[in-house]
Amino acid sequence: DHQNILNQKIIQENSNIDNSKINKHSMNTRSKSRNILSNEQITSTKVFMSISEASEKFPDKFDEVFNDELKQFIEKDVFYPIRRSDLKGEIIINVIVLFTLKSNGTLKCRIVANGKKQDISDYLPWEISGSTVSTPSIFAMLSAAVINDLPVTSIDIKGAYLNAEIEKRIVVKFNKECSDRLIKLKSNLSNYIDFDGTILVVLNKALYGLRESAQLWQENFTCSFKKLNYLPLVTDPCVLKNTNSNDLVCIYVDDALLCIKDDQERERIHEGLKKIYKNIKISNFGEPFVYRGLEINQDIKNGKIEVSQIDYIKKLLNDHPEIKK
Repeated sequence: DHQNILNQKIIQENSNIDNSKINKHSMNTRSKSRNILSNEQITSTKVFMSISEASEKFPDKFDEVFNDELKQFIEKDVFYPIRRSDLKGEIIINVIVLFTLKSNGTLKCRIVANGKKQDISDYLPWEISGSTVSTPSIFAMLSAAVINDLPVTSIDIKGAYLNAEIEKRIVVKFNKECSDRLIKLKSNLSNYIDFDGTILVVLNKALYGLRESAQLWQENFTCSFKKLNYLPLVTDPCVLKNTNSNDLVCIYVDDALLCIKDDQERERIHEGLKKIYKNIKISNFGEPFVYRGLEINQDIKNGKIEVSQIDYIKKLLNDHPEIKK
């Protein structure tokens, strides 16, 4: 019974454990029993196209999405440029530009770092993986939403990792394609062009592909909800409960699922996250939305939530025609 599972978690929370004292180490050691994704695993679950493939297949969309991704790097102060003479013996990590086509037909660009060049011995195990909400927890929350008449919505943070500050000094090299576009967006970067037309930078923020990025972003997103009075459950740090009510939130990388009864409270969360992250996407209450591949459609009047994966099944059948037989 999903409701009983969630109730047991909440009872355990409220018994004798002070969530505010959960430290970084304990949060990550507990996540071993859950879905644990490194940043590399998160990006490897999609089919990506190279610059040449994307420009050939989507010439009308290519430039816009490429430039939009780079604009985020400037707006979020992701890096500062350096010259080769400023290097202090660091490994130079190349960026890789990838494009993917989302299920709704939108072309998306993502600039990632080749984290395989990082020395894994420089990190403790819990510094290079982030936990994600488990499927049973999601269904438990949806069951609680039905029983308690909690409206269900979702929030997506654009450029999520680029909001998390990075602790180590990491030097990244933008390839010529990126460098040329960056100079058009910020002309003074031309002063830092290297001999091969590339630009070297030191990162201020986490970048997809780096070993520590998934964990840094999870900490950042969790801390944002803590500021809004939502604390993680000890039994699943990706499920958070309001300290003053039964409202619930769960997080999966850059997506949050909200089960919040009061309209004003929901608006408070939306405004709080907008203030922190600026660019967020909010699902409209009462409209179907997708969360972690699950198509969720709530009928709050009749106390029902339908969960399906029709698009996933269609894609599966399309990718594997032998199944139809």
